[in-house]
Amino acid sequence: MKLLVMIETLRRNLKTVVLGCYVVLTLVVVADVIRILFAHGHEVPAGEPVGAAEHAPGLWMSLYHIAESWPGFWAGFGLLGCLVLVLVSKSYGHAGVTKPEDYYDE
Repeated sequence: MKLLVMIETLRRNLKTVVLGCYVVLTLVVVADVIRILFAHGHEVPAGEPVGAAEHAPGLWMSLYHIAESWPGFWAGFGLLGCLVLVLVSKSYGHAGVTKPEDYYDE
């Protein structure tokens, strides 16, 4: 079972794994900032397909463009979405879905 060996290696080096995740997240945010800084003024050539957000009407198009102009917005949005998902699932589990460990022994 090479998978078990890999999991144990990751557990032994947990601080390195966490540091690596922080480094990757930082690089993604920096790349997003660089992309935004150099993307201003870039226009889509005639005949090229345009993203779906370009065709969104009114308010939704404005909100999309505001979100795209904030560096790291989608990274933060994804993080917030994951946190909400974890909190909702934990509260759902504690609301009575999960049973005690000795449930079947009774």
